[in-house]
Amino acid sequence: MLETELKYRLTSEEEMTRFEAVLGEPNERLAQANRYWLPAAPLSVALRIREVGGASEGTVKRAGPAPVDGLFVHEEETERLDAGTAVALLTGERPFEDLPLVTKTGLQGPFRYVGLLLTRRNVYRIDGMPVETDRVTFPDGTKEFEVEVEAFHAEALRGQLLALAARARVSLRPSKDTKLGRFLASERNEDGK
Repeated sequence: MLETELKYRLTSEEEMTRFEAVLGEPNERLAQANRYWLPAAPLSVALRIREVGGASEGTVKRAGPAPVDGLFVHEEETERLDAGTAVALLTGERPFEDLPLVTKTGLQGPFRYVGLLLTRRNVYRIDGMPVETDRVTFPDGTKEFEVEVEAFHAEALRGQLLALAARARVSLRPSKDTKLGRFLASERNEDGK
């Protein structure tokens, strides 16, 4: 399924708090645990297991073209996982190759574990579209702050988001990479690659 996302970054918790204040009360508050693996093939693809509350889902994310002014377009396939399957995958008792999602998308092992990204997400609605504010904690403790609109017509909210940012006296910077992309880049820098 093709996914369109408009993503902006903020520089600090203070900026995020000011931006959220102009958005009002969120419709939802979520705590997510996002674990990522890279398959042996194909390249530019990742497998994510996301846990939110008592629910889990597997997602295969395929890299798309370079984003333009924070607008990302890529392919994603998602499958809900029952609790037993999620636990078996996370503990290594069941191979990823058993997942219909992995078979359907043509991923091949072995799978290399990348890491865990923890996200506190608040979800708001503007013109019926979800606007998400994410506080992301990377494995090394680094925190990042991102605003996302995940909708086919995400671009339609750009002007409203920038106006809200001006009211909050914050600067929204278009994202140039995904959270996973930034994590992989920092991992390569640490390894000296």
